[in-house]
Amino acid sequence: MGTITRTLANNLTTGLGISGKVVAVSTAEQTSSFETSNNSYTDVTGLSLDYTMQSSSNKILFTIHGSTQRGSQDGGTGSVLEFDNSEIYETIVEDPACADNTYLPYGSAIIDGYSGSKNFKGKIRSTPGNSKCISRPGSTLTVIEYTP
Repeated sequence: MGTITRTLANNLTTGLGISGKVVAVSTAEQTSSFETSNNSYTDVTGLSLDYTMQSSSNKILFTIHGSTQRGSQDGGTGSVLEFDNSEIYETIVEDPACADNTYLPYGSAIIDGYSGSKNFKGKIRSTPGNSKCISRPGSTLTVIEYTP
């Protein structure tokens, strides 16, 4: 599907204690399954976008709607969000011993204003003992710029 950017005039109110006026929304969708057996976080094909803020005094709500799942052996999976080539530790969602058919969500983060174009990505890893971690198709990376 690619990247979609649109400008909105909606008010933003969430259960996360975030409120303000939405300035723009940009998304990138993962259109096919992605898997890795790597124990280090690996970029998920399709869950990456570059975004330039309209104003550095605004903020960004960065999230991925979707899930990861364990592969065919015992072990676990993990995901993390990355902003401007740095993994955001607080967004790690990991289960080192998840059961069959367990789906784990991705995390979310609030990013303070910045200047220029920056990259946002989703990454996954297979924890030791697991043969693969899968990011399910249809997962969508969303960047929402809003006035605080």
